[in-house]
Amino acid sequence: MYLEFKAFSYILIGVSFLGIALGVVLGAYFKSNGFDYLIYISAFLAAIGSAMVIIGAFKKDD
Repeated sequence: MYLEFKAFSYILIGVSFLGIALGVVLGAYFKSNGFDYLIYISAFLAAIGSAMVIIGAFKKDD
């Protein structure tokens, strides 16, 4: 399987967004701090990251 740079960059950025979202959720859970609004932002980041990974995986640059 050969990926073009555009598809690879979509996947890489999507995985980065997913990692940030997971870090925010786990950090808020373990620290029990008052950053409840960051949980909603992380859900939005997780949705964008998942969509970018899917788009990058299905992108054909033939």
